[in-house]
Amino acid sequence: CTTDTSKCKEILSLFLPLTEATVARILGTVIRTNAGLEDNTTTFSAFLSAIGCSPVSDLPSLSSWNVGVLVDSVKQLAPEINWVRVMESLDHEGFYIPSEDAFKFFMTIYKNACQDSFPLHAICGSVWKNSEGQLSFLKHAVSAPPELFTFAHCVRQLAYVDAVHGLKFQLGQSNHAWLCLDLLDVLCQLAERGHAATVQLMLEYPLKHCPEVLLLGMAQIHTTYNLIQHEVSSTVLPMILDNTSRKGLILHLWHINHHLVLRGFVDVIAKDLDSINRILDICQETKILNHVLERIPFSFAIRLAAMASQKELLDLEKWLGDNLITSKEPFFEECLKFL
Repeated sequence: CTTDTSKCKEILSLFLPLTEATVARILGTVIRTNAGLEDNTTTFSAFLSAIGCSPVSDLPSLSSWNVGVLVDSVKQLAPEINWVRVMESLDHEGFYIPSEDAFKFFMTIYKNACQDSFPLHAICGSVWKNSEGQLSFLKHAVSAPPELFTFAHCVRQLAYVDAVHGLKFQLGQSNHAWLCLDLLDVLCQLAERGHAATVQLMLEYPLKHCPEVLLLGMAQIHTTYNLIQHEVSSTVLPMILDNTSRKGLILHLWHINHHLVLRGFVDVIAKDLDSINRILDICQETKILNHVLERIPFSFAIRLAAMASQKELLDLEKWLGDNLITSKEPFFEECLKFL
């Protein structure tokens, strides 16, 4: 239907006036069918149903999509069309990016239609009603080469310095996806709305190639359950604890989100009691030992305090007495369990 502008305009004129929402629905249909248009009738009917029009009997012949013709036709019929608003209207029923090729095709359309950077807020500014469609876009966007799609212009970006206490990190994707806090935020929200498995698959790459950057970003995201944040912390924190050169990163994380660090410490100790020694060393070197002892559960705090006492880093008798006064029976019961 896009072999020439006149035929394309003839079809698009059925949808007049071409609003941004209408064009977004048309693009959604184009993307889903870009691999081939064997069933011409079904495809054209999809156009009509996409915007609520009744089917017509005299259907034109559809054969292929020509990006230039499609974009030019839209611009001629709707010269005032705002392509950023078109992208903001992608959240509609039926929108779905079925493949990497479809994503490339979609971005080719956008780049032909608009010279502006892709409006990131349209796809990661909030959770869509069509969450599956949103994820279908994001999973291809995060792995796209920067010349196709980039997150580098994200406004809410990880305040990522070249080093934390002189440490260098791998950035992961060259399109800066994992530095985009809005992306991390919306992925965490989507995970808590029934899409955890899909989000976990998307995070496999950064967990392998830039785990510390991912953790630094996740530490700044706060959602209802913090599900993905805790999963990332429990995976990455043990790696940091095993690397003595990364102790400065713990302090940096502590200042960003001490709750995440505390949860990570508890998870590590629960899996491996011998890790208490490493955690104690880090707490002492970063001067957060007293803060950690005050905030972690009694069962873990007592073990950590006992180890600190052995190294003469803590007056155990005074610490026990203070906690018995403030916490009374619950603390006393945990002391008995420890003995």
